[in-house]
Amino acid sequence: MRGLSAIIRSKINVALQKHPFSKNTLGVMNALLLGQRHDISNELRNDYVNAGAIHILAVSGLHVGILLLLLNFLLKPIERIQHGQLIKMILVVGLLWFFALLAGGSASVVRAVTMFSFVAVGLSFKRRKTITFSLISSAFLLLLVKPMFLFDVGFQLSYLAVFGIVWVQPKLANLFKFKYWFFRKIWSLCSVSVAAQMGVFPLSLYYFHQFPGLFFLSNILIIPFLGAILMGGIFVIILSLSNMLPNYIAVFYNGIIEVLNTLIHWISSKEAFLFQGISMSFLGMLASYLFMIALFQVCVKFNAKNIRYFLFSLLLLQGILLFE
Repeated sequence: MRGLSAIIRSKINVALQKHPFSKNTLGVMNALLLGQRHDISNELRNDYVNAGAIHILAVSGLHVGILLLLLNFLLKPIERIQHGQLIKMILVVGLLWFFALLAGGSASVVRAVTMFSFVAVGLSFKRRKTITFSLISSAFLLLLVKPMFLFDVGFQLSYLAVFGIVWVQPKLANLFKFKYWFFRKIWSLCSVSVAAQMGVFPLSLYYFHQFPGLFFLSNILIIPFLGAILMGGIFVIILSLSNMLPNYIAVFYNGIIEVLNTLIHWISSKEAFLFQGISMSFLGMLASYLFMIALFQVCVKFNAKNIRYFLFSLLLLQGILLFE
């Protein structure tokens, strides 16, 4: 699989180099679409790290999840024909695995595609509990095949982020009601970012000991447009392989990536918002998750029972921090 992926990627790069893409644009395209980050300069990589947006450059659950949503939207008309739901599900899963082949078939990509293949099946039933069951089933299957995934940072972060979105985002989105469609959509995008960050925040501190204070800004400004960047990149690759890519489309797409890189550089330059050297023990991480869950429950449903759980989790977290 990897040998075939390398051949395909080599042909794609040869085709892209015939067009006026800058070195940084080619590096970002390779990272976003082909799972290869070695062409990205150290300066650009550091900008993405400091802006809290390095996950954008690693083909992972974020990219596959966005691709799944786009495919579901684009293939929705198929549902109108007989057995359309089943046909759409098969097409979506097949295209996700083709993307895995295109992106190099690395462990992280295969893991993400496996997870979202189960989610695609769950979505076909149109029930949230089915999606949760699909996520748990995919994790169980992956751990059966390779138990050591349990200790893989990427595996842990991917699943915690997705579970955060599935469990937390709907309740978070309902906390505030807006009259106008535009503000509802903005809050919906914000709630997705917050839910995903809630899922990975303590674990990120435990492993990396730093927190980009402007992560929220970078995610809000970039993630809503990441789907368009991904689909545009796939479109550009198909046209370039067919020798049908017009110069103006290449220049336009190059400009979009350059704007993205400029925005990331600006956010990363605000060093006052990058908090480093944060110590987090394993027990502290577990207590932090308990505290966050209890705090969220109080916000969603304010009653005596939830307040008791919240105060207990707060005392537990304080006790562990004082002991350490």
